[in-house]
Amino acid sequence: MFKVNDYVIHKKFGIGKILEISGDRAGMKAKIFFIDSEGSIQATNEKEKEYVRVISLNPKLQFLREMNNEEVEKLELSTDFLLLDNINPENDNTHYKNIDEAINGFKKELNTDSFDGEFYVADERNYKIYFHENAKKLLDKELLLKLLDEKNYKQLLENLKNVFSSYFEGSTQNLTHYLEPLKMQDSLDSEEKIETFFRALHNVLYGTENFENRFKNWIDVLESIGHAKWTMSTILLFIIHPDKYMYVKPKTTQNALEVSGFSVHNYSSLPNYHFYSKVLLCSKFIFEKTKEAGLNPKDMIDIQSFMWCIRPEYDNDNRAYED
Repeated sequence: MFKVNDYVIHKKFGIGKILEISGDRAGMKAKIFFIDSEGSIQATNEKEKEYVRVISLNPKLQFLREMNNEEVEKLELSTDFLLLDNINPENDNTHYKNIDEAINGFKKELNTDSFDGEFYVADERNYKIYFHENAKKLLDKELLLKLLDEKNYKQLLENLKNVFSSYFEGSTQNLTHYLEPLKMQDSLDSEEKIETFFRALHNVLYGTENFENRFKNWIDVLESIGHAKWTMSTILLFIIHPDKYMYVKPKTTQNALEVSGFSVHNYSSLPNYHFYSKVLLCSKFIFEKTKEAGLNPKDMIDIQSFMWCIRPEYDNDNRAYED
């Protein structure tokens, strides 16, 4: 007998996960989220490029069976399991935009077959790597503690300012609007606020406590100075640790989640760990998908750039094709 959250295989639609079962034995209906869209191509909305992923079936009458333990163990090792494990009945999983199409669009838009492409590296990666290297020096783990212990608040503020105002080939970083970090620094108008802010920053960047607790504390501190925004709450995590954290630009990130099949129904403008954990999971999913496609991603800098370049408004004005 099928149950909610069972992993199943359908002869036509492929691998899926049961989200809901309703009806009596004779008229039973199962709502199932399928990884692959090929079987549901007849439900494609060609105009919006969205594909139906949740399909209602009578499991008694269709070619459907529960996956055995060996098949589930194999599935758990796959990239697609990152998505499938995230799916649950409470989310709106009805539609998605195809990640494979997004990868092909990225290649075409950037005129490259990998994240090593000349235009991509020059336009998207180099300045972020410089931003990363500069931030790691100015907000070094031991240096932050030293300046805090010395109560050298002036230098702490100066270092933070220099992180966001560092120049690469004549330009400053453009991930955030230049006024955002300036306004945040202006809010640190007392020694108590400076101390609290940099202790929380050190903790979220380098602490050993559970990350969820560190992130929540970081948001609380930012909220206390009026700057609990997704951009400012994630930019330093991302730029100091591009190996594991993602920068959240709300519209860009929501689009990337939708493209990848991750529900965004619980998005809130106030940063929170629940949504950020979903962003991190989706980022890992995109990393593995682009890796499988041969793009050779190195870190979340590449994945953040990918998210930026697949958003509907992206237009490189054919710069990738200039001589």
